Amino acid sequence: MNEKAYLLIIFILFISCSKENNYKYIEKIIDLNSNSRIIDIKEYNISAKNDTLAYIKAYKKYCISKRIMHRLEKGGSVNPKDIEYFELINNKGVDITNINFITKKDEEQKAEEHAAKMQISYKIDTK
Repeated sequence: MNEKAYLLIIFILFISCSKENNYKYIEKIIDLNSNSRIIDIKEYNISAKNDTLAYIKAYKKYCISKRIMHRLEKGGSVNPKDIEYFELINNKGVDITNINFITKKDEEQKAEEHAAKMQISYKIDTK
């Protein structure tokens, strides 16, 4: 092989390794005043290099969302809500919410600690 062929192979490998996949993150929001009835579904896109990294991003988002809902409820929200659960769907349409990996418990704990330490400010409009 010549030098150009090697450079082409290296370029192709670099492009394929740096590509991120798209995932769909879905939150199921429930109304705490109506026997936990689902009142809203929020969808977001997550980009990550693999399923594990996507799950870590999704779980972190889930923890932050739960923290915000909890703070709103503590602050006297007239419509207390909560995130019942989340789903994570890969680009092939497969639900990977229950993915297992070696550091899953540690990553979940880090995400929970991060959300707990967040300073969340809000103002409820009473007009």
